[in-house]
Amino acid sequence: AVLTVVGGGSRFRGYRRTVRERGLGASVDLVGQVRPEEVAAYLAGADAAVVWSTDRLVNRHRCSLKLREYLAAGLPVVCNDVGELADFATVTYQVSGGPADLAAELARVLDGRGDGREAAGRRLATSLDWSPIVARAAAEVAARCGLTTPRRRPGPDAQHGPDAQHGPASSPVAVSIATGARRDGPALSAAPPRSRGQE
Repeated sequence: AVLTVVGGGSRFRGYRRTVRERGLGASVDLVGQVRPEEVAAYLAGADAAVVWSTDRLVNRHRCSLKLREYLAAGLPVVCNDVGELADFATVTYQVSGGPADLAAELARVLDGRGDGREAAGRRLATSLDWSPIVARAAAEVAARCGLTTPRRRPGPDAQHGPDAQHGPASSPVAVSIATGARRDGPALSAAPPRSRGQE
């Protein structure tokens, strides 16, 4: 298996140095920052995704876009249970302990011993799309104010529905695991090359 970390940040150089010093280059791929349109290919090549939040005040009250992107991609998500992550316990593989527990659960999922809850996660993610949420909110406001719900004018950016091309946005750190065993996506080595000059 290969641990792939997509994204940058202030600690990126330190992580790269640690990987080099410990001789982990064959099993850890620190990709760096990528363009938003490249993220979907990395998710398609992954066999599982990881979300880890340290237990501090800010993380107890934040919403994880990465989690929603991973669920929408149909990936098994292994995470801890800090903050809102606990609300997704039925569609993710959660641990309450530390990194060792997370690693053990990740190995179990990659070994094919998950229960398929990622399918329910993907269904849940479709209900979190902003388009229908905003449409319902606009209709409610219009009804309460006696207004006509405005219609969105058709245009190049107005495509919605199952044929719309909504790729996940680039997130600061996206962690995925690829074993090359997925049947519905390319091996991670087939993902787009990393951008040059972005260390």
